[in-house]
Amino acid sequence: MIALTGCLLFLMLIMLLLPNSEAGQLLHLQLVERPLVWLTGLERHHLIYAIIIGSIMVGGGELMFLAGPELVTMWAMNLSIYFDAVIATYALSALVAARGLKSWAGQKVRRIVRPKARARRTKRTSGAKPDKASNDDDARPRWEIAA
Repeated sequence: MIALTGCLLFLMLIMLLLPNSEAGQLLHLQLVERPLVWLTGLERHHLIYAIIIGSIMVGGGELMFLAGPELVTMWAMNLSIYFDAVIATYALSALVAARGLKSWAGQKVRRIVRPKARARRTKRTSGAKPDKASNDDDARPRWEIAA
């Protein structure tokens, strides 16, 4: 184990101290660029599959022994596709909830920032008060003449 650690440390020192040398460029190509190209091809369900199959191999050795590797990997693949669908559905519902929260918060902020509009009074044409409306309930003058 110590020999492997020393070898890896030596390779890292070559990459760090001599990046323009032929060995440094070859190490950079093999240890950096090629793994990055491979990682860009991975999709979300591949990572979920790797996590599920890894946890089965580490924690469930009995299942691997009894059910057989083919059945376990098929089950893990189906489970990873299911988890992928669940995660995508959860992300879409979170997006819808965030949009609703955004509109609700926007309404609250607008209500706080903008004061309520007040009704405007209509302007009177003259400065005098309008005459009282004449109706039959008004007091009649006392000097009426009978007809």
